[in-house]
Amino acid sequence: MAAKFYSGSPINGKKMDGFTFVFEGVDVVSGRWRGIFKTDEVAEIAALDKLTSDGLVKEIDQETYDYFLKKKEARHKVTPHMNAASEQQGVGLAEDQAPKESVEDESEVLEVQQVAKPIREKKGRKK
Repeated sequence: MAAKFYSGSPINGKKMDGFTFVFEGVDVVSGRWRGIFKTDEVAEIAALDKLTSDGLVKEIDQETYDYFLKKKEARHKVTPHMNAASEQQGVGLAEDQAPKESVEDESEVLEVQQVAKPIREKKGRKK
């Protein structure tokens, strides 16, 4: 049978007919993770179709599945990048700056004491 593709939440596994489907997290949409799942097993497809009819997962096409895979790869490749000139400028700035020394004037340091919460007398209710 041909492979089918599904989208659902990767936060927890979806259980149906003795299977637990764990979706691969690929993207954050509106503050929630979106996951994808691919299978070509008949029993899994039947269980996932039941989850689809219950509204817990969504069937997607292969183009959408491939798009989300590419988006996941792009997310993992994002790293800060500096060209050679900016890298040299960063090194020069770091070398020119001397570390700041912390100098405390002891006369300005306040003494902190732990103070107990005041005990209040309990008054009876007014009648």
